[in-house]
Amino acid sequence: MNTDEESIVKRRLMTKKSKMISEAKPGISEQDSCSRYAYRRYIEAETPARRERCAEAYHLVPDRQRQRIREEAIHFIEA
Repeated sequence: MNTDEESIVKRRLMTKKSKMISEAKPGISEQDSCSRYAYRRYIEAETPARRERCAEAYHLVPDRQRQRIREEAIHFIEA
């Protein structure tokens, strides 16, 4: 009888401890909502900068192509 009582007490104690630990941690849904919110803020903040970089890169490529065509035309005219 004594061992049964000890196992019951141990089980209750473990249950209480696990319950306290689970209550101390934020729930999975809370973590997901926080991470989603942080990711959305990150994307919203980064988007204007990304657009600007892409626009600069887009303009640089045609400018380089035009410059190369001009240089080839000048070289062809001089020859």
